[in-house]
Amino acid sequence: MGQINTHHVRKYLPIFDTIVDGHEEINVYLKAVLEEYKEKYPESNESNVKAWHSQWKTHEIMSPHLDNFVKSVTDAVNFVAQGYFPKCNAEWVCKNMWFADYKEGDYTVPHDHWPSAFAISYYVELDDNPSSVVFERKEKRDEFTGAFDQELCLKPQVGQLLIWPSNLMHEVPPVKGRRLVISANFDLLRHA
Repeated sequence: MGQINTHHVRKYLPIFDTIVDGHEEINVYLKAVLEEYKEKYPESNESNVKAWHSQWKTHEIMSPHLDNFVKSVTDAVNFVAQGYFPKCNAEWVCKNMWFADYKEGDYTVPHDHWPSAFAISYYVELDDNPSSVVFERKEKRDEFTGAFDQELCLKPQVGQLLIWPSNLMHEVPPVKGRRLVISANFDLLRHA
């Protein structure tokens, strides 16, 4: 094999968001599910998230308690994907889902969710002045990735669902108080 060269094109990648209808009641329920989970599995998983978080397959471990939530988020991902890939008749499935329960000073290091297609975050509880989710931080890029110098900082809201292409680098600076988030990855189930 000869030398591998890198070429770059600018392409804006969308990050979708919505405030989930009825999120107040949903969040009360999700907090109860989290407490039940923590009683059974108190130890934190280790990853890019430098806060307590559940196992990658929490949606399966806590089934049927999370089934309705998983279905709602899957429906949202399918809706977004139809607009994002209009010529693709595809169906997406939740590959993994986990809770992250941040306390003051906790953070998440820059990472992406590749090789999944889409990543999501849903915000159950936030402190009064929540840290932004930072996508594609300029100073974190290297020569090989070739990303252009534009970052996006989104300050989350309680009840907000974010959906984005999983290859986007993102991070969470240290938080000032509690931040309870559900995150997940979605993969292609079938393509028609």
